[in-house]
Order: sequence, then structure tokens, then C-alpha cells
Amino acid sequence: MKPLIIALTGMPGSGKNELLKILQESELDLEIVHPKEFLKREMKGQALLTEFTKGTRLDLNSIDMGRVIKKKMEEENVPITRDSVREFATKIRESMGFDIVAKLCVPTIEEALQAGKTVVIEDIKGLVEARFFRHRFADKFILVAVHAPPYIRFKRAQSREAGWDQKQMSSSEDFDFRDDKELGWGLGNAVAMADYIIVNDGTLDDFRENVERLFRKLVK
Repeated sequence: MKPLIIALTGMPGSGKNELLKILQESELDLEIVHPKEFLKREMKGQALLTEFTKGTRLDLNSIDMGRVIKKKMEEENVPITRDSVREFATKIRESMGFDIVAKLCVPTIEEALQAGKTVVIEDIKGLVEARFFRHRFADKFILVAVHAPPYIRFKRAQSREAGWDQKQMSSSEDFDFRDDKELGWGLGNAVAMADYIIVNDGTLDDFRENVERLFRKLVK
């Protein structure tokens, strides 16, 4: 079977990270792409923002807003934290288009495809990103949504340990704020346009079985 691009989407706490763990423990030969790592590298000045227009790669470092954001962060010595990454992601999406993070992933994706590997993209944040990948890669692109009811996602968020890119939710207000932020990026529309939906409202064993069944079907 030809290599595919399988992108994951879903609300916070739906189970995308757990799905990735399941895939990493499987015997499937997959290349996993983490979009947030491209944001972290860009914040550290280790990557170029690029735009793909009519097949031409353009260096966006020459565009004022990209330089302004990076310069401002350097001036204020902004560390790589959950909040700074989220703020930076919002700024570049608003200033350069909601598909800019997807564009940053393209070179890595194309390199993996040329090596014959199927690519899994960790977290699609909106319909614009999904459409960018679908237009660029056509029938190679598959969007998989993970769904769980809000009350289950909130319980998971409360029990999750805080990390550099995750906040332990202490209140429903924190939870709603994060949901609203990601829905504002078009996340709900991306979920609605998914090719496949995995419901994660039961046991971990049930979820694992559903994930493995779908991915064996996709990459057989």
C-alpha cells in the first residue's frame, strides 16, 4: 500500500496522546510528526517559517510580522512554556494564516513519504490545516478524529500531570477557556470533517482495540 498521511484531531483530553502511545507500542512502521516541535524550534530561531504558493517555497522571515514576533520574544526573553507556545501559535496563525503550522510540517512529511513511510500528524488544530493537507496530498491524506464527552475530558484533564505544554485543569473555567481557544482555531470544524472517528468513552483496552483495528485497516 502507498504511504499515507494520517492526521489526528480532537478536543483536549479526548485521547490523542494515548492514541500515539498505542501506535508507538505497535509494530506498525509509522513516522510521527509533532507540529508543536516546529513551533518550539521556530521560537528558538532553529527553523524557517515557509509558505508554499503554487509550488514555490518562500522564506517568510522576510515578512515583517514574522520578524516582529521573533524579535519581541527575544527582547523579552520569553521562555519555551505552555503559555508562550500557545500565544506564539495564536499570533502566527492570526498573522500568517491558520495553515502556517501545517506548512511548517511539509518538508518533514515529504521526506518520510519519499522513504516509503506512512506519516502520523499529532494534532490538527483546525479545518484550514486539514484542508491544506488534503489539497496538497489529495487521496494520501486521511483525517482521524478522537471523540470523548466533555465530562470525561474534564476528568482526564484534572488527573493529568502538568507539563511544559499542558496545564492541570483545576476548574471548569480553565477547561472551558482552553476549549474555547481551540474551537476558535476551527477545531470543531476539523472534527466534523474527519474521515474516521474513534470514540474514547470506555476503558483503555476498548480504546486500544479500536485504534489498532482502524490503523491495521488503513496501513495494511
